[in-house]
Order: sequence, then structure tokens, then C-alpha cells
Amino acid sequence: MRRPAKKLRELLGVNVRRLRQEKNLTQEELCARAGMGQSYLSQLESGAKSVSIDVLDKLARALNVSPDQLLRKQ
Repeated sequence: MRRPAKKLRELLGVNVRRLRQEKNLTQEELCARAGMGQSYLSQLESGAKSVSIDVLDKLARALNVSPDQLLRKQ
């Protein structure tokens, strides 16, 4: 059985990747907008990394969405 936190990390990763691709952004472009490293973003998109509230906010702003949109099931 998957732990709830792991499922949430995976959901966040899927949503970040989907939104990034919908906006035709590369990982490099999103990283520049959000002020983070590409390795970190790659791990985040694969569900391997947890994020802080601050990082969630940076990603939401960089993608021009509300933070809750990054955690919603689509």
C-alpha cells in the first residue's frame, strides 16, 4: 500500500509536468522562472522529492496557477 505522502508527491509531480508542458516550457525555463535547479525539478516531477510550502508557491507563481491546482487530481 502506498503511503499518502508518496501519493501526494506523485500527484504534484504529474501536475507540474503537465502544466509545464501545456505552457510549452522546458524544465530549464521553469527552473529559471521559479529560481530552482533542474535536478531538483526533475526529481520533483518524478515524485522522488518532497517540497516545502515556499517551493510550492514558487512553482505555482512560475506556472501562473494557484498552489491548490498543483495538488488536485485531474
